[in-house]
Amino acid sequence: MQVKQAKPTLWDAAEEAQAHQAGRKSLCSGLLGDPLTDGGLSQLGWAMRELQVSKASEKRERWHREHTGLRLQREEHRHRSLLAGILQDTVNLAAQNRELRQVAD
Repeated sequence: MQVKQAKPTLWDAAEEAQAHQAGRKSLCSGLLGDPLTDGGLSQLGWAMRELQVSKASEKRERWHREHTGLRLQREEHRHRSLLAGILQDTVNLAAQNRELRQVAD
């Protein structure tokens, strides 16, 4: 009995995206130079769907970047507010300490 071993497939998303983009460019340039046949129309439809998927992916990535940026700005604002509160508490404690020393002297 022969045992087959499974090997992991290394998948590079960036490489696949570049290959898709190159395929779309090649297809579009080929379609623009040739008269449209049934096969050409089918390929054009495929290219249009691929382009829509690509654009939707870009929109999701842009939304994610913007959302992440806003979240980081909110966190930074919260941290700055906390630091301002700590600084104010420190100033108040220093003033109280100075008053206590004056009373003790």
